[in-house]
Formats: sequence, C-alpha cells, structure tokens
Amino acid sequence: MKKYLVFLSSFVNQIFDRIIQNSFLVKLIVLANLGGTLFGFYWYQDLLQSTQIYLWPLVPDSPLSTLMISISLLLYLNGRSNRFIDALAFFGNLKYGIWTVFVEIYMIESFLAINSLPMYLFITFSHLMMFFQAFLVFRYTEISWKPAILALIVYLVNDLVDYMLGIYAPLPQEVSLVSLTSLVAFTLTITAFLLYSTTLIRNEIGK
Repeated sequence: MKKYLVFLSSFVNQIFDRIIQNSFLVKLIVLANLGGTLFGFYWYQDLLQSTQIYLWPLVPDSPLSTLMISISLLLYLNGRSNRFIDALAFFGNLKYGIWTVFVEIYMIESFLAINSLPMYLFITFSHLMMFFQAFLVFRYTEISWKPAILALIVYLVNDLVDYMLGIYAPLPQEVSLVSLTSLVAFTLTITAFLLYSTTLIRNEIGK
C-alpha cells in the first residue's frame, strides 16, 4: 500500500511541476480563475447588496480565493512573489474548494431543487478544481511561518464573522446543517494551516 501511495504522490507531483513550468497553461489557469471570480461576484450579488459595505471583503469567499490565486500566479509569471498572497491563495482555494464540494454533495437534493443539473455540476467541478490548484502554490512560493499564521488568522476571523453574523452563502436553515457546515469550515481552516506548516517544517528539516 505504501509503495502505491509513494508512486501516486510522485505522479501527482510531476503533473503539478509540469503545469507550473508551462507558462501557457498557467495563463489559462489565471484566465479560468478570473472568469470564475467574475461569475462568483455575480453569484453573491444578492448577499452583497444585503450586507454592510465594510463587511464585503468577508462575503464572497470563493471568488476572493480565485482572485488571490490569480494574483499569485500572475506575480509568479512576472518573476515576482508575495508570500502573504500566496498563503491566502493556498488557504482559500483548499478550504472553499473542498467545503463547497462537501456541501453540494451533502445537500444535493436542495441544490438541484433550485439549480439545473449543468449548473450544479459546474459549481461542484469548478470548486473541486480550486482544491487541486491550491497545491500549485507550493511549486513556486517560498513558504514561511509569518504568512501562514496571518492567513490562519484571516480565515478564522472570516469563519467567525460568517457564522456569527450569518453572512455565509445561502443554506437551508436547519440549525443542525448550519452547525455542521460551520464546523467543517473551521476544520478546513485548521487543516490548511497544518498542511502549510507541515510543508514548511519538512523544508526546514531538509535544509
């Protein structure tokens, strides 16, 4: 089993390496993310209109995450970097990518009642891709503790504001469901930090 896991890990790493070394593919990923960002802001327009302006940076979670990785990749293409943006890109795409997939599958009947099947599949698949593209960040950023801790604080505050003030994306209003999704959100925030910090520790040991 371990042998197969090592092979799979090596195979996935090679794919990520080839993607990040191909500037044309990276540009396509940036364009796809910018398109997703625009669509995401459109998706959140009703919630944004009903939310105080000073809270807007905490509302469109997925669109802001795809915007962060777009900026991060554009900096990379131009030979520049910003570790804080890189950390935000990793945390946001990992967290909201897999969180949305979880919620879409868990509440499939509710979502299909208000969305067409193509739209449901598009949202689910695009967020699954967000999760995978998060790991591209490790291929070009210099991981360090300060950005990781700052990103952890940003997303924990975002979770608290989302579920204390109720400015998350619309969900069926069962208390148990809201509690479950908030728990998953907190867990994914911590998971993102652990993955980021574990990679940092490994890098430091390898020096």
